[in-house]
Amino acid sequence: MWQQCTIEYDPEEAGAEVPPGTRTIRLGPFCLDLDVKSLEKIILHEYLHLVIVGWGSGDSQHPQINLIIKFKLKYQGPPNPANPAEEE
Repeated sequence: MWQQCTIEYDPEEAGAEVPPGTRTIRLGPFCLDLDVKSLEKIILHEYLHLVIVGWGSGDSQHPQINLIIKFKLKYQGPPNPANPAEEE
């Protein structure tokens, strides 16, 4: 799946997203001020939206994505820097 994805900068994007029907991870200006680990977490978060099947879609996937980033991949701090209040 990773080889089929692209990462693009979009100055109109408020945060980060994968538009429906694409495999393009769009990052907006918000991401320019992040440290490398936070940017990695955001890219992973969006990528996991593409590879997680069967856990609903969109926001309903966030709890599972956050658990993967925090406990399986063992990233420190908020699992989703785009929404730090969303812990689990």
